[in-house]
Amino acid sequence: MAGLVLAGCDAFEHSLPPLLRLLPALAALPGTTSLLVRALGVPALFGTPGRLNLFTARGFDRALVEDWLRPARTDAAVRADLTAFLRTVRPGPLVAAAGALPALAGRAAVVWGRRDRVFPPRDAERLARLLGTSVTWLDDALTSVPQDRPDAVADAVRAVLATAPKG
Repeated sequence: MAGLVLAGCDAFEHSLPPLLRLLPALAALPGTTSLLVRALGVPALFGTPGRLNLFTARGFDRALVEDWLRPARTDAAVRADLTAFLRTVRPGPLVAAAGALPALAGRAAVVWGRRDRVFPPRDAERLARLLGTSVTWLDDALTSVPQDRPDAVADAVRAVLATAPKG
């Protein structure tokens, strides 16, 4: 691997993040996943900027959100897979993977939205320490840094690739 760029993501014991921690228990209730994928289509949650949209300051294109949700809304097998995933997601694999991060020191970047209300800012700092880098804090970004500031993510990728061994 040439390097790693992390931007507003699950990390350590925050998989799922605190905001979504009840999902495994809720997914165990029949019909809950179907209700969840319907509720996520409410434009205020993803499609439009505003107080209810915790993920992006710019909002996601409504057609894109519909594309994300359509398989789980229309295909029972996809919904069953999503339910199975939600029932079993646990932080253990992320906690275990953190031990391998120092091997990427000098070939990594952490880009985080200062206004992120989903993932704790302390996770960004912990990731940066393990990766031997600092956090690039973006004042105008929420959780979905690639949506809010694709330029900053592209800059981080270029910087990491510039440090990658050639050949």
